Amino acid sequence: FGYFKIHKKNLNRRRYIRNLMKKRVIIIAFCGDTSWGKKPYDKVKRYNPNLLRETYAHLFLTAEKKHIKFIKTSYAWYDKKTNTFSKGWIYDKDLGWTKIEKDFKADVIFDKVLSKRKKIRDYKKSFSRKKMLFNHYYIERICTDKYETYKMFKALSPRTYKIKTMEDLKNKLKKIRGDMVVFKPDEGSSARGIIICKKKDLLGKVKEIKELMILQEFISCNKNKRIRIHYGVYDIRVVLSQGKIADAYIRASKNKKILMSNTALGGKMIFMPADKLPKEIIKDLKIIEKKFKKFKSRLYTADFVIDKKGKVWLIELNDKPGVFMQRTSYAWKKRRNKVAKAIVKNMLAFKKRKN
Repeated sequence: FGYFKIHKKNLNRRRYIRNLMKKRVIIIAFCGDTSWGKKPYDKVKRYNPNLLRETYAHLFLTAEKKHIKFIKTSYAWYDKKTNTFSKGWIYDKDLGWTKIEKDFKADVIFDKVLSKRKKIRDYKKSFSRKKMLFNHYYIERICTDKYETYKMFKALSPRTYKIKTMEDLKNKLKKIRGDMVVFKPDEGSSARGIIICKKKDLLGKVKEIKELMILQEFISCNKNKRIRIHYGVYDIRVVLSQGKIADAYIRASKNKKILMSNTALGGKMIFMPADKLPKEIIKDLKIIEKKFKKFKSRLYTADFVIDKKGKVWLIELNDKPGVFMQRTSYAWKKRRNKVAKAIVKNMLAFKKRKN
């Protein structure tokens, strides 16, 4: 891989990308946002752009050791007729983040885009049929659509209803048990559009319904002696790679007033060794894995909460987990490296299966 170590003054991008394609490497199109500034992630607001760049640079360099080349690109730069991407970002140890503006073909599509646009979904379905999309579109559909997650794992999940209209909301609200409810988009991430409030107050907070929503029973976190994890609002996120636990941590709410533990809202990550996970969570993970184990390559997360009686509930799945870690979290560099290696292992297995 010495050909990647090119001095910046002598860099010839055309020759660089031409040589790249000639080498026996697996080309991964890391499909994300469409920003094209001085550096990738310049327009990111919810997360630290520097930490994102640093973490993904680490992933890209880790992959190179196994003859895998990640190129950060976008579906917006994909040409269906030629099956090529027109530009993207690479990371080089000496050059840093560098733009390439030469058509390239990918062996694997590493999808990081959550979009309802028909064009994007058609691309994903097409890539999945060609055995290029990671994760498989089936995994994305189940993980992304929260109501589909509920239908598949009803026995593990809080009571959930699909809401299309205000009339739906009024009728289904009567069926929710307890005083608190969760109202959120059927497809969404980073706490977008979520309302958690008392059941009697929800109709006053919702003026109109512009997209498909779900109404869900709110699970109060455990405060009992049987399972002592964290007192306050939290959930437990488990990262699964090819059926094995790659990481596990508590996402603790920033303060008692915030009823969501997402890191996008300032939630704290508290490392949790896999052997310390409650046995009920391990049992539920095995049930979830049975639905996905036919796909040799897979990476997703499962979020759980434990109620006051000690019962474990599956809240949601995510097939596009972030791979960066908070620097304040325990052994974050070691854990980041572990997740990066899990992704690389998936890419190798994915390419092998395709061949």
